[in-house]
Amino acid sequence: MGKTLIIAEKPSVMTDLSRALAKPLGRFEKVGSGRDIFYENDDAVITSAVGHLVELRMPMGPNGKKLPWKFEVLPAIPENFDLDPIPDSEPRLKQILKLAKRKDIDSIVNACDAGREGELIFRYILDIGDITKPVKRLWMQSMTNNAILEAWDSLRSDAQMRPLADAAKCRSESDWLVGLNATRALTCFNSRHGGFNITAAGRVQTPTLSILATREAEIQAFNPTPYFEVQATFAVAAGHYPGKWIDEAWKKDEANPHSRPERLWEQSAAEAIRARCEGKSGTVTEEKRAQSQIAPQLYDLTTLQREAPFSAKGTLQIAQALYEKHKMITYPRTDSRYLPEDYSANVRDTMQDIANSSLQVAQYAAAVLKGNQDNGPRLSKSRRIFDNKKVSDHFAIIPTGKTSKLSDTEQKVYDLIVKRFIAVFYPAAEFEQTTRLTRIAQPSLTDVFKTEGRVLIKPGWLEVYGRRPGVASGKDELVAVTPNETAHVAHDASAKGNQQAAAIGARTRHLAQQLVHAGHGLVLLARLQKEHHRRFGKGGEEGFSPERPDGSRSQNKNPPWELAYSPLDARRQRLNQPAARKYVVLRRRCLYSYGLQSTSILMHTSTEGSGRVDSVRSTWATIIVAGTI
Repeated sequence: MGKTLIIAEKPSVMTDLSRALAKPLGRFEKVGSGRDIFYENDDAVITSAVGHLVELRMPMGPNGKKLPWKFEVLPAIPENFDLDPIPDSEPRLKQILKLAKRKDIDSIVNACDAGREGELIFRYILDIGDITKPVKRLWMQSMTNNAILEAWDSLRSDAQMRPLADAAKCRSESDWLVGLNATRALTCFNSRHGGFNITAAGRVQTPTLSILATREAEIQAFNPTPYFEVQATFAVAAGHYPGKWIDEAWKKDEANPHSRPERLWEQSAAEAIRARCEGKSGTVTEEKRAQSQIAPQLYDLTTLQREAPFSAKGTLQIAQALYEKHKMITYPRTDSRYLPEDYSANVRDTMQDIANSSLQVAQYAAAVLKGNQDNGPRLSKSRRIFDNKKVSDHFAIIPTGKTSKLSDTEQKVYDLIVKRFIAVFYPAAEFEQTTRLTRIAQPSLTDVFKTEGRVLIKPGWLEVYGRRPGVASGKDELVAVTPNETAHVAHDASAKGNQQAAAIGARTRHLAQQLVHAGHGLVLLARLQKEHHRRFGKGGEEGFSPERPDGSRSQNKNPPWELAYSPLDARRQRLNQPAARKYVVLRRRCLYSYGLQSTSILMHTSTEGSGRVDSVRSTWATIIVAGTI
């Protein structure tokens, strides 16, 4: 009986396989050195690619030379798609083919990544080497030893994998046809008057570019109109909540489509409202309705990339490291948010490993395993979690139960995955959707401030994320008020705080006006507010040190003045450079200028026409917001 050649996609996976398969196949010996390493024992040989080793051949003209960049030779549609080695990795390809053609190798196992691209890498290696030996598939959902051994015990046949192989080749060839012909046609068209203006096009990049270009055209055509809003922060027994002045008599005006109940078109009217309301108290009335929110589903790659605090590429790299290096999560390149219906035993084992660990969420995993609370967490086989029909090549990204020391970035992504894994087995969170009106009675009229949000009643799955009832810590969440409670317009902490805030406000407003006049926009306020809250809380200004009159500055490591001014100043310098105009995310978006005292005026330029301010600080009193639509 001959040996089995096992081909992995990456050298790191090859090493993992040599360790895990030592149990059923015997200990492997390392052969070779440097980049030519492979593993071998009496029953098997394990080698690996380094990603793609083979590519589709570029088109050739009838004279055997490269296809010229002319309309006359398009479209280029070959009768057969020939293959060529990728030059940089050709030595690795030769080594794999040499092993595959050995007389003592009588079967080959595809251990490349369990997906369409992994299948393509393997099939192209066999095709270019004209290898016809029997093939089986090692389909691994994670890189733990148990997962590898389970996959080895249930190798898939070549017939089972043929549809996936055909799909992989179809994708590769269609990308070649569309990308090559479209790129050459557009380049020829754009170069018809001379020069060589390469114009790339492709199946994915061209629609994506179209979305960005359409949005940029909308931004360029945007015509701002000034408006004003009055916002206040109200203090009640349970904490603080924001309110926005509204005109209760407002009606929709077809002649002014940008009109809103909270918008004022004259600054004098906004100033008058502020003068009337500052330092006053109001009565609170509410309308409530019950609302529940079930836990989000398990992560697929796209959802993880959206929610992780990193770029899409960075999140993928981190997830890949958690999968390959640390063996702490299942295969990350998945488009499914479900688990197989026969996977509940694995889920229970993983949940037990988490419950026995030192992770902060261990207690919540233990509660799921106990499942002894009415309407509480329990390990149920819900169709929102287990559904074979919704599992494609891979199931959702979940932890494996293994723990390891992680970097800060890896820990953040892992925390997202493990918390979501536990949270899906918790009940829905229960809220009261609330519309709160705070009325400040005046001798001749009543000013009304509207607040919309929700109050958390039962945390449910949010308990895994540290949420507690009645505490407003999420977006659009409110502190609770008692019936007929009086709300007071919040005042500044101290006169000193106002003076210090004025130093920030004046400089920041000056920069804001310069940027507005230059036609630039910058999203800064929300981030600066949150950073200020994190460092200094909602109280006084401990550690606050603006620039002194003599130009010197406090040696305090990170005074808030730096947080407020320096980012604006640095970006202002960069915005003066022509290259900055290419930066779509920052260009012509929102521009805020803010101060921390009660009389501060916030400047806001918004392409969406909203005068939104994310989290008005509780020590700020009534604030006028000036903006554009």
